[in-house]
Amino acid sequence: MLEPWGITPGTAKLERHTVYTFQARWCDTWRKGRLLLAGDAAHLMPSFAGQGMCSGLRDAVNLAWKLELVLDGRADEDILDSYGPERAEHVRHFIHASMALGEVICLADRDAAAERDRTMQADLAAGIEQPPRPLPRLGAGLRRDDAGGGLLSIQAEVDGGARQGLFDDVVGPGGVLLLADPRLCERLRPQDTALLADLGWKVVALDAVPGEEQVVDTTGAYAAWLAQLDAVAVLIRPDFYVYGTAADAEDLTALLHHLDDALHAPTSLAG
Repeated sequence: MLEPWGITPGTAKLERHTVYTFQARWCDTWRKGRLLLAGDAAHLMPSFAGQGMCSGLRDAVNLAWKLELVLDGRADEDILDSYGPERAEHVRHFIHASMALGEVICLADRDAAAERDRTMQADLAAGIEQPPRPLPRLGAGLRRDDAGGGLLSIQAEVDGGARQGLFDDVVGPGGVLLLADPRLCERLRPQDTALLADLGWKVVALDAVPGEEQVVDTTGAYAAWLAQLDAVAVLIRPDFYVYGTAADAEDLTALLHHLDDALHAPTSLAG
């Protein structure tokens, strides 16, 4: 393999080598009582996609906001049972993607590798690009099973008046109820407002001018995203994954009722 650079058995001596065996595994059970697994304790994957540590960070962020609610007494302890099913389904997609990349990268047959290179070079010359992989969805858990539930929210620039930049930098950390129109705030019931305030989740509306709890969608990315989801509202969890979407004002009430039930009556988690 090093011969093209003048390194051969005749010009160099191999001092040390290590044989590394890639593994692709994930746990079936991620929680037992007060014990929760995360990172390499919960899943192993080949390194070809660079997603091992990234997946561990996603585990931690998924678990952190749920633990905070439980430890503060704002949610039932059983919401922690959503952690394993959500993450196991999600990480499985990255494990399979890593394995598929390994099959391309680690070709030992010279003829097959040469054909791979010719195909890739021809595609590159022709301007053919591989389509991006669709973002995986979280498994069943603390989310609603609708068009956006379990998908990663987008990140684009907005104008908040006092500050312009990426949405998370302008709005700040924590859960967010994003509304397509500030008039939807009037449709929130007192118990909805109280629920979001108790959780520390913000209400942010898109508008033509920035203001209190309002931002300007300067790139049009959020309007396009809401249109793609056929939604007037998106409820975004503190780990940046979508809890669910609402198609209209009536559905917005149902969405927040679903969240309240899921946090305090955990037998409803899967739906």
